[in-house]
Amino acid sequence: MANAIDILNTARVEAGYEDRIPEINQENLHNLSLLAPTELNDFLNVLAKIVRQYVYDTTYDSTENPFAEFFSEKLPVGSTVEDLYVDLITGATPAWDDDGSYALSKKAPNVKAIYHSENYEMQYKVSTSYAQMKSAFLTMGGFDSLVNRIKGTLNSSAQYDLYLQCLELISTAFNKGVFQKKFGYSLDTEDGIKNYLKDLKTTYKDMQFMTNKYNYFHMLTKSSRDNIVIITKPKYLEKINVDYLAGVFNLSQAELNARIIEVPDDYGFGSYDNDTNPIIALMFDKRMLRIFPTLYEGSAIYNPASLVDNTFLTLAYIFSYGLFFNAVAFVGGTDATTQSITGEAPSTVTAFTAGGQDIKGKKATNAAFNQGKEVAFTWSGTENYKATVTYTGASGGTETEVYTEPFNLIMPLTNDFKVVLTKV
Repeated sequence: MANAIDILNTARVEAGYEDRIPEINQENLHNLSLLAPTELNDFLNVLAKIVRQYVYDTTYDSTENPFAEFFSEKLPVGSTVEDLYVDLITGATPAWDDDGSYALSKKAPNVKAIYHSENYEMQYKVSTSYAQMKSAFLTMGGFDSLVNRIKGTLNSSAQYDLYLQCLELISTAFNKGVFQKKFGYSLDTEDGIKNYLKDLKTTYKDMQFMTNKYNYFHMLTKSSRDNIVIITKPKYLEKINVDYLAGVFNLSQAELNARIIEVPDDYGFGSYDNDTNPIIALMFDKRMLRIFPTLYEGSAIYNPASLVDNTFLTLAYIFSYGLFFNAVAFVGGTDATTQSITGEAPSTVTAFTAGGQDIKGKKATNAAFNQGKEVAFTWSGTENYKATVTYTGASGGTETEVYTEPFNLIMPLTNDFKVVLTKV
């Protein structure tokens, strides 16, 4: 690990002072206090940029953030990321007698695109007086105090806020319906624990096969064993025999510890977690968290009037979630929500139903329309029609799907689901 002298010599080179200041050691360290205020500011500016590369004991470090491994590399340019998903193609019987019309017809692939843009900006500031700066360089202890002030209060504060932002991101994803919810779990009885562990194991196994049950768009996808993680609270983990849980997932104790992330009992799942429907655990493909740093910059400016240096840490991130990856929430209680479907159709339509319920020109409400329920849409009339489905998606935009014949659809979590029939 680099020590204080190493950091000072790195700053000396980066600041362009290697010709003016000899290599720094404990004997000549005091010479730095002879620098002019503006020169000290240059030196401190460089320190602010490089000091985060070294590890000191601080209140909170990035290594303490269990979600840090999910962070992607810093974007070299730009502040937007695009996710593309290309769905599988349905095969058909060979057209041996084709007259050319089939061969020349167009079959568009089902491709969905999601854009993630920079949405988190934060700046941290700490002030250091000229007198403090001078005295800091008279001893090694003084220098360490300055380094800890720069990194300890700036970087530590930033890293802890990033951890809280990860919790907020997961809470938002839960509220927006990114997690497919399974209700009815309780860990207060032995039977309840057994039922929970059984479903946990079944879902874990199921995610490793091609399935459309566990991602927001219900497209065929799978998750490798190494990508599946579980988030839960200590109070729930305490009720489970961890050795038994390791057996459920066929993992060693060490492997299991790497797959389970514990979050605080009181605020780990955010405000959407409540006593009526407590979130017991979240199981998801870790690729779902789309976190990209776009800016992480230290800087400093000297105020000649007050002889004070202001040191800043400015950062910007993309905090978002992918909608093509498996994500399941295990929730206590019963699902109290009841979703609606609004149908519109021309007068030539004689029947228009959703799950067997009439929706022609009306809004129908039914628990059978809730998130994760498969609903059959049918219609009949004197002409040909197409159905246009619209609803507000988890990303905040309007999702649109078009069907030219009756169809089945797994419902998303939304409060404005509409199906409009029009003549073709």
